[in-house]
Amino acid sequence: MWDDAFPSFLIGLREGLEAGLVVSLLVATLVRAKARSRLPHVWTEVLAAVALGMSFGAVLTFTAAFCPRPRRRASAAPSA
Repeated sequence: MWDDAFPSFLIGLREGLEAGLVVSLLVATLVRAKARSRLPHVWTEVLAAVALGMSFGAVLTFTAAFCPRPRRRASAAPSA
């Protein structure tokens, strides 16, 4: 199980760190431009993006649980 999950975890971690960097740059830009009144809009969009991502992950998780798994064929002995 972990062999399948670990690469996905690393990709999610990388994407999360990248998103955090983009949001922090946006917040820093708004603070420098003295536009602090727009910060609640940024945080609302961040929460919306997190909720959307989690709901998409939940849909994939629960639909994958109901999908039939393909059967593995027994490997045939190599012919001489």
